[in-house]
Amino acid sequence: MQASGKSYSIITDTADEAPWHPLSPVSLARLEPRPADWNYDAVQGALQPTFLPRLTLKRLREAHEHLYGRDTLAEYAAWAAKIMHEKLHLNTEAKEAINFALERTPPENQKALLDLKAQVENGGQ
Repeated sequence: MQASGKSYSIITDTADEAPWHPLSPVSLARLEPRPADWNYDAVQGALQPTFLPRLTLKRLREAHEHLYGRDTLAEYAAWAAKIMHEKLHLNTEAKEAINFALERTPPENQKALLDLKAQVENGGQ
């Protein structure tokens, strides 16, 4: 399909406003195949392994709470943090996701997030 003139302008102007699911980027990063000898420190600059997790954080921050709901965004951020920590070993991004989730989670429901935060800060699993 080709677009021209006014319709092309509308498409390009609104492409970034599509209702992307906030977790799509981290889901793709988790499923990205890695060589058997993959080492984060050795390829950090070459593969840019933080791009999709950072895009996930950006989309979570930009997601409208009235569309997704505060609780749902907190659950998404908690899941993303767990994947970033356990599967992708990106603790800086995991901390950001945990902080995002903590801001949207009632204090009585924060125990699991605080436990995960302690794990991330200690560098363990």
